Amino acid sequence: QTYPCRVRVSDSSGNTAEASVSVITVAALIALDTFTRADTTSGLGVTETGALAWETPTGVWGISSGRASIITKSGATDFAVINIGRSTNFAVEVEVVGTPQVSFRYADTANRFTFGAKDSSTLYLRRFVSGVGTTLGAEFAHATVTGDRFRVSVVGNVITCLVQSAGSSTWTQAVQVTDSALSGGTRVGMHRYSSAGPVATSIMVEPQ
Repeated sequence: QTYPCRVRVSDSSGNTAEASVSVITVAALIALDTFTRADTTSGLGVTETGALAWETPTGVWGISSGRASIITKSGATDFAVINIGRSTNFAVEVEVVGTPQVSFRYADTANRFTFGAKDSSTLYLRRFVSGVGTTLGAEFAHATVTGDRFRVSVVGNVITCLVQSAGSSTWTQAVQVTDSALSGGTRVGMHRYSSAGPVATSIMVEPQ
């Protein structure tokens, strides 16, 4: 947030000066993980910032060469999530490997939101309630490659999904909707369909 302030300074001779300034407060990150710790095939541990424990309800996850990875698949979709204690007023950002998706407002595997790669050329936003999936908004044409960043911002019930292409500093809005479903889902993370292997090189969660 930005706060207006009035600053007065004085020197040793008694001269004074005043100026109006704005003070910007920067909220601490909720979580950050770059997976740079030692390789393991027995879970993801806890986030570097926030010390939030990774939960892996499906699949065997681990760390391989600085990447969160699915070591062994256990179903069509395997998830890794952390509990951030809120379902709104946050943003989650994931640097992806391959074509995964971001999970948010995640309550369990059957009740969650997801944003990310539908396939190698399309992004979409989906809501799952009792296992039934619904596409929200329009699909967005984007050829996902390793190093892309997916970002989901949830402010109130406004969900904004963005993508940043690998090597770029520009964010592009893919879809924005208003949806109040799954307000009890307080987990965020990532998942991928189809195959084992690396999924992400980093995840960051910040308040909004």
